[in-house]
Amino acid sequence: MGSLSVISKLSSFRLETQRLSIRPALKADIQSVYLIHKEPIVNRYLPYQTWYSLADAQAWYARVERRRKDIAEQFVITVKGSDTLVGTCIVFVQESDSANFELGYVLAKQHWGNGYMLEALREFVPAIAEKLKLTCLFAVIQSDNAQSLALIAKLDFSESCRKHEGDKELIYFVRRFNRLER
Repeated sequence: MGSLSVISKLSSFRLETQRLSIRPALKADIQSVYLIHKEPIVNRYLPYQTWYSLADAQAWYARVERRRKDIAEQFVITVKGSDTLVGTCIVFVQESDSANFELGYVLAKQHWGNGYMLEALREFVPAIAEKLKLTCLFAVIQSDNAQSLALIAKLDFSESCRKHEGDKELIYFVRRFNRLER
């Protein structure tokens, strides 16, 4: 399965949970996503630095636009029935020649502790797996990110291996999906 044809299936993907809506990111979301990533504590475990200006958010959206053509789709999570953006999630190809997909997510600091990300990903992960016909989905989490480790366990991901990247220990998780042959 080629990543280009698979990623294109996500351009119109929408999902609602009890309290939340999930949809592809839009240019209109730049300001709201900037407000999430300008907090250093939010970016502590992410593979990029804190955003210091709206220009950082605009550069992020330019990457979203480039990547959604072939390797990733970026989603925003909002409170259902409002424009309040509480977080983001992404599904992306692990390597350019791979059919393996990885999950990433971020929650705004002011929304920590109210179960939004668990609620969103409980619905999002199986829906994306079905839409993309995945047999597995991966996630990579730093070993000292206790909240994310607890979340990924609740989502039925299993540890597959550990690797060191500089002074960080990364834990690789996988969630497998049963696919019945038809």
